Amino acid sequence: MRTIIICALLRLTSQLAPQSLWRTTQQINAHTTKHYGPILVACTAREFLRGCSGIEAFSIEDNRCDCILEGLNASLVDHGDGTALLRAALDGSATLALRTGQNTRPPRARFVDGGAVFEGKGDDVCELAIALGGDAFDGATGTIKGCTLVRRGADAVLTGDAAHVVAPLPSYATLPTAGAAWAASVIDELVRQGVDRFVIAPGARSAPLALACARDPHV
Repeated sequence: MRTIIICALLRLTSQLAPQSLWRTTQQINAHTTKHYGPILVACTAREFLRGCSGIEAFSIEDNRCDCILEGLNASLVDHGDGTALLRAALDGSATLALRTGQNTRPPRARFVDGGAVFEGKGDDVCELAIALGGDAFDGATGTIKGCTLVRRGADAVLTGDAAHVVAPLPSYATLPTAGAAWAASVIDELVRQGVDRFVIAPGARSAPLALACARDPHV
């Protein structure tokens, strides 16, 4: 009798233990019934969005997130301790996939007439809205801290008070010397490739690089 009770308790507590997004992905993809969960995942609602591929729409309000993937309608409620309770409704075959090597830093933008232009991101508006910490995306328009993100041709454009959402590219024309502009362009390209930490030896020749790092908000 004691063995049965201990096994039952272990089974109940194991369902309450948070599990990784990878394990949750594998379970959902192997699920065949209409509903999945509730299950405790070891990530917040925003981390779930950033970690999954194929998000088509999402909405975040207070501690709750609803999102739509291909074949999967998911809702998550944050617990406030880095975990979230996940429920999913499956429609057809589930196709939940993880991102690999995702850069969590907000992407760079070019400011034109007060709006932030993300070149070549027109097909990735939803993914861009997630990367910028957006509040919602309805399939066509993203809402990010009071700003609006839409597709415009091959680009994505953020209108509103965009400077409070994403840092602008450095303005090389305002830099005092050609060396400063060269250093800023080098640091900018490294940041674009995912570098966010620099170690620079002291000296006059490395001063432009040190100043360029100090100017860049992503370093």
